[in-house]
Amino acid sequence: MPDSLQPLESLSALPRRWKRILAVGVGAGVIALAISLLLPKKYEATTLVLIQPPLGANAAAALSPAYLDSLRSFEPFVESDGVLTTLLHDTHLDTQFSPEQFRRSALRASVLKGTRVLQVSVILADPAKAHETALRLGQILRDENARMNREEGDRIRALAVKDAEEAHKTLLAVQSVAEQFRRTSREDEVRREAEAQIERKGRLEQDLNDSEMSLAEQEGRATSSGASAEAARNMTTALRAHVQVVKTALASMQAALAKSQADYAAIDTRRTVLDSELQAADDRYSSLARRVTDISSGAVRREEMEIADPGAVPSQPASPHPLQNTILAVLLGLLAASLYELWNANAARATAIREPSEERRPTAARW
Repeated sequence: MPDSLQPLESLSALPRRWKRILAVGVGAGVIALAISLLLPKKYEATTLVLIQPPLGANAAAALSPAYLDSLRSFEPFVESDGVLTTLLHDTHLDTQFSPEQFRRSALRASVLKGTRVLQVSVILADPAKAHETALRLGQILRDENARMNREEGDRIRALAVKDAEEAHKTLLAVQSVAEQFRRTSREDEVRREAEAQIERKGRLEQDLNDSEMSLAEQEGRATSSGASAEAARNMTTALRAHVQVVKTALASMQAALAKSQADYAAIDTRRTVLDSELQAADDRYSSLARRVTDISSGAVRREEMEIADPGAVPSQPASPHPLQNTILAVLLGLLAASLYELWNANAARATAIREPSEERRPTAARW
């Protein structure tokens, strides 16, 4: 039975073909070196921009992972069309790049992990131009962020002023209603009238009490005989009529007093409600006025940006890398050539094994 394919025997063929493998590796390296030397050199310039936390922010909060992670929102700001359009115009690169082309091929922007540092890099063929563009980008970011902060502050201040003005109008309206109520409510008059009615009621009650005592005394005397008894009976009749008159006056006084007390209670309730509304309107206006003052003095702030490191003109190109490209091409060429020779050796051995087997196969019978 013929020998089967042996991997080790196939591998043993590689050393015998080292010249072709080496030639392929060297050829790949030469091609990669030539291409690397022909490609235009590109230089990467970097500028570091420090993001300052808002004024008055807690120091611990400004270093928290959540806050530092939120600063990644500045990365889309760097790549925004408005910023890039200004940059290309200022650096006269608008004839070579559109904002989209520059964003894809020449710009790198990222917030360094665990820091408040925004790294912006520009990749161009001219090292001096790359440095100039990166530095100008940092300046545009600083100025544009400051402008946006001012606009946001102005917008917030305008809203705060509007709210304060509306609160002031409300306060004046409530003050006007309260003043009108004080002028027309007759609160003092109703109170004095109720006090006078209470005093008159007391006198009537005292008169009724005295009259009833006198009536009882005279009724006792009227039961006796003689001239004094007749006088007592006459006095009793007069006292009874007086008591009735006093009771009628007292009932009328109690009804009037109840009405005066009800009127005064309604006036007092309305005055209490108006005082509460006036106090609430005054508190709201005072609070909004203080907020306007705080905003005007800069108490409401956002992150500010400043250039931490303007960078320098790069001396070494960022790409291409001839040595790295050559080494990589040689390694890949050697690997590709080895695989090809291995495959070729396996194919040749398989053919050699198959041909003797076909020769020993019996010839089919002929009819």
